[in-house]
Amino acid sequence: MNDSRNNQASALSCAHSTTTVRLEPVGSPHYAKLICANCGVQLRILPRPESVEQRKRNAAWLEVLRKGTTLNSWERRFIDSLAEAGKTKLSPAQQEAFDRIVFAFTEKSAGQGVTVTLTPEQVTALGLDGEVRQ
Repeated sequence: MNDSRNNQASALSCAHSTTTVRLEPVGSPHYAKLICANCGVQLRILPRPESVEQRKRNAAWLEVLRKGTTLNSWERRFIDSLAEAGKTKLSPAQQEAFDRIVFAFTEKSAGQGVTVTLTPEQVTALGLDGEVRQ
């Protein structure tokens, strides 16, 4: 018996090891697809580079915010729920709330003279390489 679930599962893999990336047209909901170079099977959808960078920034900020003491109870629960779920790919509404919390945290921290220690990976993910603040 041949059902659609088996067809979908087999369409996501093949026996070949050579792949190619096919960029999607501008305006497409997808950035690119990873395709088997031998048989043409689509292996997966690839994220936009800016989405990958956003997820790295989100992960770095999640680590910083979990240590933060200036969060209110709702912010703390929201940040903890994202961190516990390992979630860095956020919905637009979650990203908007997350960005507001990051902005508020940086404003409060700067006003209170709070020092935050970052790992080199966090510095890179947050785009702070070479930035010096006084």
